[in-house]
Amino acid sequence: TEDLAGAERCLQHALQTDELKLDLPFYCGAEVYLGMIYVAQGRMSEAQQIAERPLPKEAGYNAELLQGLVRGMWLLGRGDLSVARTCAIQLISRARACGFLIYAAEAERLLALTPYPPLLAELPRRVCCGW
Repeated sequence: TEDLAGAERCLQHALQTDELKLDLPFYCGAEVYLGMIYVAQGRMSEAQQIAERPLPKEAGYNAELLQGLVRGMWLLGRGDLSVARTCAIQLISRARACGFLIYAAEAERLLALTPYPPLLAELPRRVCCGW
């Protein structure tokens, strides 16, 4: 949890910098990464806000797909297994269609976790890193 708290502090600090605010796609992606931290911390209300927040069109596919991963993790973490499964399947398709194969692979790992979800603290690592 210390690593998660430290990661959250670093992201919150970065999100306050003027330089990051100038790069909207990167800024939106950094905001979405907070959602992964919130899932791992069990802060499901905050994760939900990030997972369901409309992104500006200029955020791009990267932030949109990343937000889909956070949404799937949030759903899985709150026990909505069938909805998390549907989310993962849709995300796999969208990521492949856009050519973002890293997100397709992560969504496949999310899908594989839906029958037996891991602990919340392990969920982002298991989805993003596969171990």
